[in-house]
Formats: sequence, C-alpha cells, structure tokens
Amino acid sequence: MIIRDPLTGAVVIDRGDHARLKIGPVLDEAGNARDLTGGSFLLTCKKSIDDPIGAAKFQKSSGLSEFDLSQIAQGIVYALLVPNDTLSLDGVHVYDCQTVLGGKTETIQPAATLEVRKDVTTTGSVPAPAAVGSKFPWIAFEGNLYGKDESDGKWVKFRLFNRNFEYVSESTNEPPF
Repeated sequence: MIIRDPLTGAVVIDRGDHARLKIGPVLDEAGNARDLTGGSFLLTCKKSIDDPIGAAKFQKSSGLSEFDLSQIAQGIVYALLVPNDTLSLDGVHVYDCQTVLGGKTETIQPAATLEVRKDVTTTGSVPAPAAVGSKFPWIAFEGNLYGKDESDGKWVKFRLFNRNFEYVSESTNEPPF
C-alpha cells in the first residue's frame, strides 16, 4: 500500500511492497502541465537529507526502466518501487526526484518524507512444524502437551497443572484435538 500527500509529496509505504510512486504533474509558470518527453529521471532515497549520496538507501533511474513514463506528456512520471527497495528499511526517510531535460537539471519533486512502515508478512517461507517422531517426540499446542504412544499409535494429551502433568485425553487424530 502506498499513500502520497499530493501537496507535500510525503509518502507512506509498507515495507517490501511493489508501488507506483507518482511524481507530478509538473507545471510550467502558467500552471499548465509540462511535457517532460525526452527527459531522464532520477529518484533518490536517503535516511537523512544530509547523508552523502553513497549512503543512499536506493536510487531509481529512468535509464534502467525503473519509471513508468506513460503519462510523461502530461507532466507525470511514476517511480516503480520493488520489494528490495524497502525490504530492509523502516521509519522515516527522505526522497526527491530530478529530471534532466534539454541539458538542464531540475528538481521536479522537492525533498519529502518517505515513511516505511514495518509489516507482519514478509517474503519467505513459514517454518514447517516438526514431524512426528523426528527431532521432537512431543508437540505443544495452546498450553497442552501431546505425545505419541508408540505401543498403540495413539496421541495422548496432557496439561501442566499445579506443576504436574495431568492426563486429559487421547485420540488417533493428530494434535491438536
């Protein structure tokens, strides 16, 4: 999810998300949308505006197809953010965007905040539960302990009560039951 304040350019994004960050519309002196066709674009994100460029968290370049230029004639470009851009970030950062058009460099998005919110779900795999009889002969669920009786193959459910294991029930079904 991406939220952008159209007045300040302040952005809020969830860590690791794909996003299209809108830059523009860029206007001329009369308030009309400027055609930016032929321009190149560079968007830079840093932790602090005073950090050197070598400390940038990520940088997008139109020469690398990291921008959607489908509305360039209307003065709008979109920086295409991918998960790796924000996956290791959280908190408030700053970004800006410049264009070079006709040999002249111009900032088209002044420095604004880019807040990266932490998320719960990240890429990767959830670890699988331990298989029965592998490394752990016991399984715990919701305060109960389950063990498999090898003599008859039934699962036995215990609970810890008053510092003693207390028998609760048994089943041929796998835990929890």
